[in-house]
Amino acid sequence: MEMGNKPEEDPSSDPEEALSGELDWQSERLMEKLLATCLALPRHRMDLAIAEACEKHPTLAPYLRHRYSNLLQMGILELHDEEDLQGEYSQ
Repeated sequence: MEMGNKPEEDPSSDPEEALSGELDWQSERLMEKLLATCLALPRHRMDLAIAEACEKHPTLAPYLRHRYSNLLQMGILELHDEEDLQGEYSQ
């Protein structure tokens, strides 16, 4: 390898790259509906709902897990958890 040249990146090392473009529009739409259904649940039930959706739709499982993982890493679901707790105590 010459100085200044970057090594070629292995596309399989980037999960986003490995998953992009592999779903047809119908599968993408189903995956988004499944994810939305899981995200509508209280935070403490989401993990189980994602696991169940992955079990029922094994071809979509990597995509569901990847998107769910991204939401967890961004901290978006912690906000959802706080809303659940506020709802429980405000009744």
